[in-house]
Amino acid sequence: MKKEMGKSKTDSYLKFVLWMVIGGAFGMVAGIVFVMTGRNVEALVKGAEVWMSRYASWILVMLLVIAVVFCILCYRKGETLLKKLQETQEDEQVEKLEDAYDFWGNIGLTGSGIIMYIAIAVYAFDICGREGLLVRTGEEMFLGLIGTVMFLVVTIVCGFYQVAAVKQIRRKEPMKQGDAADFDFEKQWLASCDEGEKRVLYEAGYRAYASVKIILLAAVVVALLGEVFLGIGLSAVVLLTVCNVISAVIYSYYCRKLEKGRLD
Repeated sequence: MKKEMGKSKTDSYLKFVLWMVIGGAFGMVAGIVFVMTGRNVEALVKGAEVWMSRYASWILVMLLVIAVVFCILCYRKGETLLKKLQETQEDEQVEKLEDAYDFWGNIGLTGSGIIMYIAIAVYAFDICGREGLLVRTGEEMFLGLIGTVMFLVVTIVCGFYQVAAVKQIRRKEPMKQGDAADFDFEKQWLASCDEGEKRVLYEAGYRAYASVKIILLAAVVVALLGEVFLGIGLSAVVLLTVCNVISAVIYSYYCRKLEKGRLD
């Protein structure tokens, strides 16, 4: 038994060293690729930045159209399914309608959040891409104003949809508590979930944390390579590292509280 445990520990150390070697090899290959194609990549990045800055305002207009159509579609689909649920008595049909309602609710809430994230990124190009806010022509100032208005409206549309979607869910499940406009919404919502729903949320949260941890680490590596070979600055590396540290600390903190049964 002790021999097997010792072998297992040795295998774990070897696996760790192997992953380090693989990571080092990947970094070396990536470095060679950056050296060989550095100028082309830099030109491509600069070109993409210029293009995004030039058309950011109009991209935000398109995002607004997408947001309005998407949110209305998801909400109306939810209303239709909710009405059918209230009129249906057959268990098999109810289960199908429940699955369809959960699908559209998940798509709507996730999609509206993604649209807002994209809007923030595009708006960053709009306000910072044209030589900063102060060095602008009259036309650029006008486009910047359009972009600002579109960004605010996109945020309002998606935010209003999320509030309305939560209210819709509460009409379907009166036991659910929480207002999406409140700061402690997640806490109230979690408290009103049953044990099965909590288990799903906890497992999904853990898997999201595990995935984001890997993604953030990869993003740090990419940002570091970008600084070394393209001179994009170290702010992205620092920011991503801080996000990694905060994520790990929060995860550890709540794990400890859950273990002691003191999660409020």
